[in-house]
Amino acid sequence: MKKKGAIFVLMIFLISLIPISIAAEDDGQKRLDLEKDRLKVVANDQRKEKVGDLEDKPKPRLIAARVSKEDLLKEKKFTDLKKERLDRLKKLKKVDLEKLKHLKKQKLEKVSKLDKKKLEKLSQLENE
Repeated sequence: MKKKGAIFVLMIFLISLIPISIAAEDDGQKRLDLEKDRLKVVANDQRKEKVGDLEDKPKPRLIAARVSKEDLLKEKKFTDLKKERLDRLKKLKKVDLEKLKHLKKQKLEKVSKLDKKKLEKLSQLENE
């Protein structure tokens, strides 16, 4: 009888634990459901904000570029003109350098023919 009574008390104790564990599982499930609902609400709010931001800003639209033949020809003429100017500048630099060399030689020849007094006067004039 003592064994039956002990087993009976033990069974009642175990049976009383089952509803507590079921309630704990339900409570955990409710918490998870509440957390999911809260996250859904936050996600929806963020989506609405993004959509609101997009609606506020006008979308940039592409404008078709229309280029006429005249514009292309003007641009081509401009580049050709630029090339011609650069070529002329290069030629002028070469010619100018040759002229400067020639003038320096002439100046040296003339200066070498001068007297000492005239050289001194010339150096004074250049310094001033």
